[in-house]
Amino acid sequence: MNRCASIGPNSLRTGKRKSPSECCLHIPLAARRSQWSLVSPPATIPTYTFGFLVGEVIRRVTGKTVGTVLHDEVAGPLGLNLWIGLPEEKEPIVIPTLPEPPRQASNNTSEEKPAGDTSANPARDLPNPLVAAYTASFGGPETPGFMNTREAHAAEIPSANGIGDARSLAKFYAHLIGTVDGTPPLLKAETLKRATTPQTDGIPWASPYDLLVPPGTFRWALGYEKKGLGGQPMLGESSFGHVGSGGRLGFADLDSGLTVGYICNNPSWDYGTRDPRWMPWMEALQRIAEQGAA
Repeated sequence: MNRCASIGPNSLRTGKRKSPSECCLHIPLAARRSQWSLVSPPATIPTYTFGFLVGEVIRRVTGKTVGTVLHDEVAGPLGLNLWIGLPEEKEPIVIPTLPEPPRQASNNTSEEKPAGDTSANPARDLPNPLVAAYTASFGGPETPGFMNTREAHAAEIPSANGIGDARSLAKFYAHLIGTVDGTPPLLKAETLKRATTPQTDGIPWASPYDLLVPPGTFRWALGYEKKGLGGQPMLGESSFGHVGSGGRLGFADLDSGLTVGYICNNPSWDYGTRDPRWMPWMEALQRIAEQGAA
C-alpha cells in the first residue's frame, strides 16, 4: 500500500504547518511516524504518501539514504545526471525554477461550470479543512522560492526534489525496460511486471477528496503512475512513469520500447488537463509508436 500511494493520507500532529526547511529533514520526519495521523483507512484513497516512508524503508534495509542509494547503485554506474540530494559542486549547473504564473479566471460566470473546467476546481477554494490541508501540503507561497535554494537542492526528499536533465531521465527509464549500451536492465522482467501492474483501479476517492480531482484522473502501480483519464501524457496501458510538479515528466512504454524525459523550469501544468507544451510532441510520438506497431 505504501508504494502504490494508498496507505492513507496522513498528517503530522504538531499543531502547526511544517516549514520548507523542516520538510528537508527526511530522517527526523520519518522517525516521527508514530505521530502521523491517518485520515482515512489504508487502501481506501489513492494519494501521495510514499515519499518519506519509502525513503525510511530504504535507509533501514541498506543503511543508506535514498539519495546515496540512487547515486551508488543507479545514477553513478550508469552515468546519469540524476540526484536526490544535489552535490554542492553541481550547484552551478542547476537552472532555477520560475514562479508559477497566476491562474486565469474562468470567463464562465454561471455557478455551474462545464465538465473539465479546471479553473472551477473546488479544491482551490473549498473551506473543508481536510481538503485545505491536503492542498496546502503541496506547497505554500514560500515554496517556489525555497526550492531554488542550496538547502532544498541538497535535501533528500523522496518523490519531491529530484534534480536531473531530460536525457538522463529518459535513459533511466530505458534502463528499467531493456538493455542499454550492453548493460542489462535494472529490473528483472517479473519485477517490472509487478511494479507496473495497476494497484488502485476501483479504489474511489472518498469524500471530500473526490473534490480534488475527477475520478480516474490518477492511477497507480507500485510507485509509478499509469495512464489515467486526465492529462497524463502516456502512450497506452503498457506505459508507466510519473508526472511531476509543474509539468515535468518521465515515462516508458513497454509495447513500443520508447522512453521520455521532459524537464521544464516554468511550471504551469494543472493536473487533469493536457499541458499544451506536451501536445505537439506527444501527438508525434503517438504516431511514431503506431507506425512501429504496424
